[in-house]
Amino acid sequence: MSKTSCITITVFSITFMLLLVPLAFCNSTNLYIDPSLVEKYPSDVCTTFDVDVKLGSVTDLYGFDLNITWDSSMLTLVTVMYTSQMNDMWGSDWTASVDQIGTGYYKLVVTALSPALGYGGSHILVTLRFHVDSCPVGQTAIHFTTHKLSDSTANPISHSATDGTYKMLSSPPAGPPVGGEWAPIDKLALLAPWIAMASMALAALGVGVFLKYRKGKR
Repeated sequence: MSKTSCITITVFSITFMLLLVPLAFCNSTNLYIDPSLVEKYPSDVCTTFDVDVKLGSVTDLYGFDLNITWDSSMLTLVTVMYTSQMNDMWGSDWTASVDQIGTGYYKLVVTALSPALGYGGSHILVTLRFHVDSCPVGQTAIHFTTHKLSDSTANPISHSATDGTYKMLSSPPAGPPVGGEWAPIDKLALLAPWIAMASMALAALGVGVFLKYRKGKR
């Protein structure tokens, strides 16, 4: 293989890989609990709180199978809400074949029905309302023991799943520092545009170097 051919392959390989970097950050289907962390204190016993099971960046969703678990000595599931969410995605063309609350778990299996189309985008699948039980200080994962997604051809949809965390603390934390409150920052969301710009700039630079080399060889 000639030196020119090797340089050509190298430049375009690097360019292709760099262009895939922002796509990997932005287009991955993910299933997660929101908020990711819930903290309560003894004074919160007998109150309730909600968490959403959210799905991000999905394509052609036509059904899902979820089983979510937690420590039943710390939390009790009291209410599940998903009907309006399903209607938003598929209208009335869907069915829940399994909708089961048990001790420390919840299982939901939903499938779209013809003539519904596969859903694309980001959406809340189900909202879970928990009762804060009296318990010692500790924590439990709100955990995906089963998380299956399928498309309109009954094929599985590749995705990631991120658990949530519930904590019972002994006392509230110290107040925020002088000057304001701390706000959580999604570092990935902040970095993604810069990663995309840097990747495109490097790709353009690689192409420019290659073209300059070719011009010099003529």
